[in-house]
Amino acid sequence: MILNNIYSNKEIKEILIQKGKNDEFIKNFNITSLSYNRWNKGMFNNHLNPLFEYINKNEYRYLGPNFNYTGDIVNYTINGSEIKIGFWIEGKLFDYNNELSKYRFDYTILTNFEKDTINDLNYLIKSGWEKVAQYSNVNGQINIEVSENINRKTRTSLVYCLIVKDKIRYIGKTVQGYIRPLGYHKNNVMKNVQGGIMEEVNQGNVVEVYCRSFDSTVISWNELNLNIIEPVEQALILKFNPVWNRYKHQ
Repeated sequence: MILNNIYSNKEIKEILIQKGKNDEFIKNFNITSLSYNRWNKGMFNNHLNPLFEYINKNEYRYLGPNFNYTGDIVNYTINGSEIKIGFWIEGKLFDYNNELSKYRFDYTILTNFEKDTINDLNYLIKSGWEKVAQYSNVNGQINIEVSENINRKTRTSLVYCLIVKDKIRYIGKTVQGYIRPLGYHKNNVMKNVQGGIMEEVNQGNVVEVYCRSFDSTVISWNELNLNIIEPVEQALILKFNPVWNRYKHQ
């Protein structure tokens, strides 16, 4: 699951089925027990696993476990009225009239979801990376769609990642700006990256481009001036071991 994406009631139940929950469990399961902000008194004997922000009966925004949520917790009563029973401030839970003491937390389901969401893309989103473009196949040709706020000609220091299905495939750095990560479909020197992109888009996949720019790239260490984009790039490669950084496409 992707942070900040909105999921339907049906999609969440399908994920629970993939996690091994049976039909009887799904039939009786109240999706709002997975929310930060919508708890019903009928859940007193159920287990709560805050993961989503309730938007409406069929839309839930995925925030993930242990999110620094701020907002009210609303109880929807049988007669249709809404009562505030508690609230969150930056991830800390506060009570109204001792109502929340009746609820129990079961982190088994939460852990199952958490395992499903520890992926490369969520790591980047949490770290403030920005999606700037994506490669795709249009009429048999590699096409690149660039975000409107991105100027290819802007020179800036970047670390960038190429991602397929939430998995980092390549990590690179540049001082040339966005023109480098947005030009691999024409780059005949970096054939491993170009070949990887061609292979994925020809299979109908999208290759997303995420970037992290730095206002200041120079850090001091032992009276030496170091460019931060180089250790960041190397640290990320060591952490994720992207396949296009490891082998050459034929």
